[in-house]
This record gives sequence, structure tokens and C-alpha cells, in this order.
Amino acid sequence: MTKHIINKLILTAGAWNNTGCKDRHLERQFNSLLNELRIATGTTPEGAVQMLLSELGEVEAMTA
Repeated sequence: MTKHIINKLILTAGAWNNTGCKDRHLERQFNSLLNELRIATGTTPEGAVQMLLSELGEVEAMTA
């Protein structure tokens, strides 16, 4: 379940970046997904961000 939320976070962040970081709907969707990840894992908001960043590091390592 958490992997699915993280994947949605990555896709949403990419879509938001493609809009020039101006789409408020995508920004709210990202924050909502981040909160969903926090609740699903029982962590803090900072912990959820750290999980996402860790996953991004793994993705970058796999594509390098």
C-alpha cells in the first residue's frame, strides 16, 4: 500500500513540475497523498517526507 502511495506522490510531483509549479490542484493532491502516507505508516509529516526521499534515492540509483 505504501509503495502505491509513494508512486502516486512521484507522479503527482512530476505533473506539478511540468505545469511550472503553478497548479494548485496538484499541489493539494500531493499534500493529501503525503498525509495519506503519514497515516498509513504511522509516522510524522517529516517521516513521510523522508520515506519519499529515500524512495527517490532508490529510483535514481536504479536509473543511473
